[in-house]
Amino acid sequence: GDVLIAEIAVTVEGEEPAAKARKLIRLGDNIPGFEEAVVGAKVGDTVVFDLVYPEDYHETDKAGKPVHFDMDVVSIHVRELPELTDEFVASVTEAKSVEQLREVIRSNQENSVVDLADRIVEGKIIEEIIDRSELQFPDILVEQEKQEEYEQLSYQLEERNLSYEDYLDSIGMTEIEHQTKIQTNAVERVKTLLVLRDIAAQNNVEVSREEIALEFSRLATQNNWTEDTLKKIAGDKRRVTQVGNMVVRRKLRSVLFELAEIKD
Repeated sequence: GDVLIAEIAVTVEGEEPAAKARKLIRLGDNIPGFEEAVVGAKVGDTVVFDLVYPEDYHETDKAGKPVHFDMDVVSIHVRELPELTDEFVASVTEAKSVEQLREVIRSNQENSVVDLADRIVEGKIIEEIIDRSELQFPDILVEQEKQEEYEQLSYQLEERNLSYEDYLDSIGMTEIEHQTKIQTNAVERVKTLLVLRDIAAQNNVEVSREEIALEFSRLATQNNWTEDTLKKIAGDKRRVTQVGNMVVRRKLRSVLFELAEIKD
């Protein structure tokens, strides 16, 4: 796909504002809504927008969190594409015409905006419930969350052939600062999980094996997993629990909105 070079700052909610750094951005490899936000940008433009990381985002400390992007476009490298005709569209997509493809894209964009708004409100509601609750939990739950995040990071660094020291340099943190961040993220996830489990129990919200299997199938399609990759991931008990929690959270969204007192 097209490639941008930009000075970009990516700030996750709850963290200190990030400084801009020059990065190469390959369009098509980003979180949902990113491409739509930068469409039409020209060299020299500044693009500012907010999105939410998917619940299944591979960096678990960011999953489900709102994120703010502030980007200065430095250069754009556009790949030449064939002429957009009904025949071309029908040959590479499920749409039968250019107009039908436009309708699909428009609908997806509208759904993405609605989902983004819902996720932001949902996050605020959960944050408020946590603030009003007196939560007690064993340290082992936090340690398990930290261990999972370290394992995820280790896998990502291996895939990128990057050392831990180089990773710390890239995010502008010391080892102690990074460990503190992981500790904080783990505590937040445990609190969120406990609150959601309590609300689910009170409202008889459950998740079946069939629903979890369907969610794994959706993730496999979305992430282009091979059959072997899907079997490996679906056989990991922690990933099964994680996916189950994702489904519960989605089913609880309407319940959370009913519980909330939204004030202007």
